[in-house]
Amino acid sequence: MTVTRQFIIAGLLILFTLIIIPLVVYITQVSQGGYGLKVSNKQIDFTWQDVEGRSHQFSDWQQGPTFLFMGFLSCSEICPIRIGQMLALDNWLDTQSYSNHAVRFLFITIDPQTDVPALRSQLIDDRSERFVSANMSLDELDKLQLVLREKVTRSDGMPNHAGNLYLFSSDTRLERIYTQWQLSIEKLQVDLIPLLPYKSVKYASK
Repeated sequence: MTVTRQFIIAGLLILFTLIIIPLVVYITQVSQGGYGLKVSNKQIDFTWQDVEGRSHQFSDWQQGPTFLFMGFLSCSEICPIRIGQMLALDNWLDTQSYSNHAVRFLFITIDPQTDVPALRSQLIDDRSERFVSANMSLDELDKLQLVLREKVTRSDGMPNHAGNLYLFSSDTRLERIYTQWQLSIEKLQVDLIPLLPYKSVKYASK
């Protein structure tokens, strides 16, 4: 009887951990309007270059939402934190039956002279099919920073930046802005799930 009771208690604890707590987090977050800062859903577009030097429009990619952040690879503060958060989301997506193209993680360098294509490829693009690094002309980068209100300054030759994380829908509408350094991966997931395309779900073949 004692063993049976222990199994029941263990089962209830597992149920509570895996289902009840995430459900409560989801309901609370939705009722509060989401985790990140909700903005005016304005559409944003710009031109960027990949590690091969090919030009793209941000709006060309419409398979799913995009997490975007601007940084530089020699950064020792916010940039490694943001990359770690994106990796955690990438690992979570691998367990959720979504295709490799359901979400894009776009890193835009603010130090293109140092972040050469080979280095960006090694530290960003090669991490996952969902990871993409971008270079932009100074004019385009200035315009994007102005739209996002994240101005980059320089001190002793090193860039200083806020390191905000931005979540865009598949039609390039800015949905959320995350300004704090430490973010809850579970709460990021809740903001992301409504934006994921239904058609990206991979079903097991019968």
